[in-house]
Amino acid sequence: MAKLKKSTMLNRFLSDFPEQQNLFKGEAAVKGDLITNRRTAKSYSQAELASAADLPIERIYLAEGGSIELDQAEYEKIFSILDISQEDIEDFRSFFKQELELEPAF
Repeated sequence: MAKLKKSTMLNRFLSDFPEQQNLFKGEAAVKGDLITNRRTAKSYSQAELASAADLPIERIYLAEGGSIELDQAEYEKIFSILDISQEDIEDFRSFFKQELELEPAF
């Protein structure tokens, strides 16, 4: 049996449940993945980031999960600490979109 890429499985899921599209491809998902990637690259734990941003740790893991959209002030605190610019967000959004559109190699 051929192994499916994550993006193919996701696309199949979304074709069956289109109402879930925003959860996986929406702005919160893009920002969440970017926050996770930058936080781990800087060797911060979620607790350390939460403390530095003066936010409850729950807000960090919800943001990273991409299932909710934080308010602008919360994102600004996190982005400032992680040195995330608007250009970084736009670049990551483009990468994220391309990654999800890849077809499986059989």
